[in-house]
This record gives sequence, structure tokens and C-alpha cells, in this order.
Amino acid sequence: MSAQQDFPKQKIRDEQRKAEKQAQRQKLIDAQTEKLKKQKEEQEKLLNKNIIEAEIKAEEVEKMKKEQRRKLQSAISYSHKVKMEVKQQQEEEEKRLNQEFQQYWINRNKELQEQELREKMEIKKKNQELKDFHHQQENERNQKRTQEIMKNFDERDKCLARLDNQDKEFDEWAAQIVKRYQAEGKNTDILMKELKQFKHK
Repeated sequence: MSAQQDFPKQKIRDEQRKAEKQAQRQKLIDAQTEKLKKQKEEQEKLLNKNIIEAEIKAEEVEKMKKEQRRKLQSAISYSHKVKMEVKQQQEEEEKRLNQEFQQYWINRNKELQEQELREKMEIKKKNQELKDFHHQQENERNQKRTQEIMKNFDERDKCLARLDNQDKEFDEWAAQIVKRYQAEGKNTDILMKELKQFKHK
């Protein structure tokens, strides 16, 4: 076999080795590419998982925030409602107290007016009683004076009557003396003069 005949074979073998090396290199490149592709897919998968988890977490956080806002709004509404109810109760209580106070003073003024009227009536009654008492005392004094005057009149009349009786008795006695003197024949002029003077004393 000559050198010229061996050259093509050598070339073919070189080409084959080159082709094999190229194939091995391509195989390594493909394997590396596949590995990188799988790593990229894993990274993307992990990234997507993280994104999904982050989104879920964000949704949960947003949900929690909404729930907190709802609770806060509910608490604010409840607090406002309680304040309004308390304010309404205070206004109603104040209104009730004002009405009770007004009614109390209406009743109190009525009681005071009635008491004042009773006091006036009592004063009027006492004044009338005092007036009646004074009138009664005056009547009693007048009656007593009248009785005293009548008694004095009666005593005077009785005294006059006694005096009249005494005068009559004296006149009868004097007439008897005069008759006796006349019967005895005595002078009765002096006796008559003395009797007349005695009677006029």
C-alpha cells in the first residue's frame, strides 16, 4: 500500500474523529443546554411558586387589611351608634328631668298659693273671731252697763218707793198725832209747823 492510498483513509479517519469529537461536543452542549434548560425551568417554577406564594400572601395580607378595616369601620360605627344612643338617652333624661322640675314647680307653686290662701283665710278667720270677740266683749260690757243702770234704776225706784212708804207712814203717824192732840184739845199749830219743817229737811 502506497502513501497516496493511505492519505484518504487517514483523512477519513480524521474526519470521523473530528465528527465524533464534534458529536461528543454537541452532545455535551446539548446536555449542558438541557441542564440549563431544566435549571431555568426549575428556577422559573420556583420563581412562579414564589410569585404565587407572594400573591397568595399579598392576598391574605390584603384580606387581613380589609378585615381590619371592616372591623375598624364596624368599631367606629358601633362607637358612633353608642355615642348617639348615649346622647339620645342623656337628652331624654334631661328632658324628663326638666319636665319633672317644671311639674314640681307647678305643683309647688300651687301648694304655695293654696297655703297662702289658707293663711289668708286663717288670718281673716282670726280677725273675724277677734272682731266678734271684741264685739261680744262690747256687748257684754254694754249689757253689764245696762244691767248696772237698770239695777241702779231698780234700787232708786225701790229707794223712792221706800221713801214714799216712809213718807206715807210718817204722814199717817203725824195725822194720828195731830188727831190725838186735837182730841185732847191741845193747840196743833206749833206741832203742824214742826212737822212741816221736819218733812222738808
